[in-house]
Amino acid sequence: MREPMHPNSLGLIAPKLARLLPVLGSDKPGEVVNAAAAISRTLAAAGTDWHDLTALLTAAPAPPQGITPHQGATPQSRPGSVTSWGAAHRLLENPALLNDWEHGFVSSVLSQMVAGKRLSGKQATTLMRIYRQRHRGGR
Repeated sequence: MREPMHPNSLGLIAPKLARLLPVLGSDKPGEVVNAAAAISRTLAAAGTDWHDLTALLTAAPAPPQGITPHQGATPQSRPGSVTSWGAAHRLLENPALLNDWEHGFVSSVLSQMVAGKRLSGKQATTLMRIYRQRHRGGR
């Protein structure tokens, strides 16, 4: 049995998977089959498979190695407040709360964090603003 997919592997292929996964919901059978085959090829090229992807997607979210609990948080953050990592996950759990731009932004910064990169101050502030607006009835 080989080692499970590492979150950083997903970060490298996440943008492509983000384009392909919605096509699985197409009403055209040919598009669905082609998307599934493309996802299989993408996973194989990253040394993973559908089982690894499923295991990673169903695992409890945790910050990647090297990301501290408050990294990327706004200056007003206190212990016990939500982190950028947690905010991004919570927002993507209910994508209907987000407009297209916000969904793209949150997906992008989450992929950036999964790849082990730090958010800029502006990115962190924007992410936390979206989170506060959506989770305090701001829409």
